[in-house]
Amino acid sequence: MPAQHDFDGAWQNPASRGIGAVVGWEPRADTRVVILQADILGNLDKYHFWTLIMSDHSVLFVEDEDLLRELAACELEDAGYDVVVVESGEEALHTLDGDADPFCAVVTDVNLGAGADGWDVGKRARELDCGIPVIYMSGASGHEWKSKGVSNSVFLSKPFTPSQLTSAISWLLKKVGRHC
Repeated sequence: MPAQHDFDGAWQNPASRGIGAVVGWEPRADTRVVILQADILGNLDKYHFWTLIMSDHSVLFVEDEDLLRELAACELEDAGYDVVVVESGEEALHTLDGDADPFCAVVTDVNLGAGADGWDVGKRARELDCGIPVIYMSGASGHEWKSKGVSNSVFLSKPFTPSQLTSAISWLLKKVGRHC
């Protein structure tokens, strides 16, 4: 994690043994600072890129399978998203209802065990925010998507690649003109 600093257009990482990069920066509503730093060893062909998100908007990720939940959350974080992870439909509904600052996108498994399912999560998210991007995931419920899923959503059949997930979120955010 980069050092936090009142950004004035230049940044030097003290841990980089004198190797840092002056960074051009254009303010955007969704970004505090973008830092491009040369590799610690001075290899100018290797860069580290960090974006610190100003907005408190996060992706709500709902998955009951531990391994998939952890892997997908890490992948989304690596792609630059803030992620709130829950493991049940009931917890997702409670999180949606209790968060004063709305989420920028919802990614939910369809089959979440007892209680609310992913279809319920998507519907509740859209009741709270009619334009929120919703992505459903399942290995078996794709045939129900048209009848139970919310409009303008995406369905990912398990298994899927991490890039398919991040691409789906990015595509839906662009489609509705939002940033996350």
